[in-house]
Amino acid sequence: SEEIKKDFQFDYILVVDTEGLRALELEGNTTLHHDNELATFVVGMGNMTLINIFGENPAEMQDVLQIVVQAFMRMKKVNLSPSCVFVHQNVTDIAATERNMHSKRQLQEKLDKMAQLAAKEEVCEAECFRDVIAFDVQKDVKYFAQLWEGSPPMA
Repeated sequence: SEEIKKDFQFDYILVVDTEGLRALELEGNTTLHHDNELATFVVGMGNMTLINIFGENPAEMQDVLQIVVQAFMRMKKVNLSPSCVFVHQNVTDIAATERNMHSKRQLQEKLDKMAQLAAKEEVCEAECFRDVIAFDVQKDVKYFAQLWEGSPPMA
């Protein structure tokens, strides 16, 4: 609509939904190489990448985070600068500010570590994730409760 074009300053949206990196459905059929190619393709196509984290703890997402950070690093090499938003879904209490702040700090630390590891892989220099792309852990991390709950369900 004209209202959306005016408010968000774009003419169209293309949503590319992948099966996910390290997807259980593809276990045995996929490799780290495939995931790297997929992440690079998806990150390179868009202006914004949304990374969906199920639950509150990004610790088990280390492999995925490293792949995604590496893809962002490749975009920097070719002078593309997409943005990134992390969405934590199925968070028990989205109003728990202190716990969410701790989760954000954990995510930032994990991303910084992944940036350092990816920098070695890609032969680049990066001390933290912000050296790779513009990222603000306060603005670019969102929390959602279980979408199937409520009356009527939020879904």
